[in-house]
Amino acid sequence: PTPPGVPAGVPPAGAFGAWTFGFEGPRPCVLGDTVAMAGKDFVLLQTPSGARPRRVPLGAAPAGATAAAGTIFLQAVADGRLLGIDPGSGDLRFEVRFTGAGKALPLCSSPAVSRGRAYLGTADGRVLGVDLPDASADGWPMWGGSPTRAR
Repeated sequence: PTPPGVPAGVPPAGAFGAWTFGFEGPRPCVLGDTVAMAGKDFVLLQTPSGARPRRVPLGAAPAGATAAAGTIFLQAVADGRLLGIDPGSGDLRFEVRFTGAGKALPLCSSPAVSRGRAYLGTADGRVLGVDLPDASADGWPMWGGSPTRAR
């Protein structure tokens, strides 16, 4: 059902992550010929060739939109993980778990990427940074907006 205040015609909750991350919503991200978009608990990968879309399971809700970083997609997960996803196969290239005091640090933002580092926001207002495997990775240097506006 549509929540109160949501206009008629808006996809139901759970459709491609509708209402999953507030104002930001699901945002397609393009890398080469692959489009990625975060869903309720997955990332959907699609190519223009018409091949069947691939779902990459996240195991929890996304923390924000998928971001491009060099030759990989990055997906922050609300349970405190950052995933590096291969755009061709959908395989995980790496996983980083953010913890503090022995507990997962809940993430609440899309990754911002600049000069081989990814930056993420936590639910309690922290900004975390992590070195990416590719030190030259660049492509989404701000939260919100577009990569072009941030340059």
